[in-house]
Amino acid sequence: MRRYPGDESLCFCEYINDKGDRSHLLACCCDCQALDEAADRVLTCRRLPPELQQKIMTTVQERCRIPWCNGKGAIMVRVDIIVPVIMVPLCLLMATLSWQMSVIILPGMYLFMYLFYRYWRDLAGQRSVSKFFFSWALTSVAFAFYVFETIVISFREVLLWEDLLLVSMAMAMFYMLCICKRRPLHIRNVRSTLSARNSTSDMCRDSSIKVTIEDNIGLRKLTIDDSREGGDEETPHISVIYESDMTWVDSRPVKDGRLVQWCEECAIVRPPRSGHCTVCKMCVEGRDHHCVWINSCIGDQNHRSFLLAWFMLLCVGFYGSHLSLTTICTPKMYLDMFLFANDCRFIYADTYNALAFVTTIYILSATVLLTCGFIFQQCLLISQNVTNQEFHRARILGRTKFYFFVQGNINNRGFFKNWWDFWLNQRRMSYMSDSSRSVSNI
Repeated sequence: MRRYPGDESLCFCEYINDKGDRSHLLACCCDCQALDEAADRVLTCRRLPPELQQKIMTTVQERCRIPWCNGKGAIMVRVDIIVPVIMVPLCLLMATLSWQMSVIILPGMYLFMYLFYRYWRDLAGQRSVSKFFFSWALTSVAFAFYVFETIVISFREVLLWEDLLLVSMAMAMFYMLCICKRRPLHIRNVRSTLSARNSTSDMCRDSSIKVTIEDNIGLRKLTIDDSREGGDEETPHISVIYESDMTWVDSRPVKDGRLVQWCEECAIVRPPRSGHCTVCKMCVEGRDHHCVWINSCIGDQNHRSFLLAWFMLLCVGFYGSHLSLTTICTPKMYLDMFLFANDCRFIYADTYNALAFVTTIYILSATVLLTCGFIFQQCLLISQNVTNQEFHRARILGRTKFYFFVQGNINNRGFFKNWWDFWLNQRRMSYMSDSSRSVSNI
């Protein structure tokens, strides 16, 4: 808890540092032993040890603040969030200088994004949790939309219905993202949930609980017996499933030749097609993957809205790029139906035209590289009724054919049935019914 000297309110430029003392934003470069030691090592051509680098990153993170008028002083801003907000507009503005700078900076943005994330994750101890990619995606979309509405629209070449269509698709995309950002269906501790229910009833004194869970192929039964004394603190008895007996694709890991069904962190038995997310710190029902671009885990609850959001992003990216290029470049009509950009030779003669062109190329390349490849992979996996986690497990076990097709998938019900179950949210219900899971109080 923060200590405020004398219980006084802080100025909007003041803050309480990690030592509990009052400090000021103008003194952010003062009294820093880590930076002084690093400067001495650089001047004497000595290597910076990892401990010193991590200490510097911690100091920078602690002193990276913005003024705030709430009586509590300047608020802290995470470096991995603020860097994309600065770098994306700065790099795009620098790319407007010439086509040579555009060729260097646009690919360099992706390289910088990858290297900075790796460096920040390792040194700042953010190995699992970071909103860097989420901040980068939001900044890129917001800046591109601003350039389109302020520069491209000013040419008066885009019709009103075209602009309204683009804005409507963008709003639909953000709506789907808001739905997707909701917490996915996570698996709670069965014993704590049942105990909470029993505590509200007259039978709360009876703590004898037995939970039976069958595997998805019905070969083995997993039993949790909580009738013994101190059962909440002990790992329940689970029937062993050996790797040699597994003829199906399972999302749960295999360790020492056995299927790992018990999650130590969540203290639950993981059902089939579930998985533990190290970022969300929980087991997710029907887990597909954790998306760093929206900083959320994708499971049964939000998989459909996630795919729709990416599809809308694909439409917005291509349609917005088409409107921008046919406006700032000399267009040409093909087959009396299709209008495409034909002459962009004099783009860099004007700063505004160059900024609109560079931003369009940046969004178009991101749409092609990220969105198209990801949607193709998702459609291929959904057609087989396979989650991304199951696909990776199948690759590790060597149960894939032609790289993309999973063998031994008992959940595959055919192309059309798989898509029907996906859109109607029947994939989770299908394996729940197949596994015949039941919870009963005894």
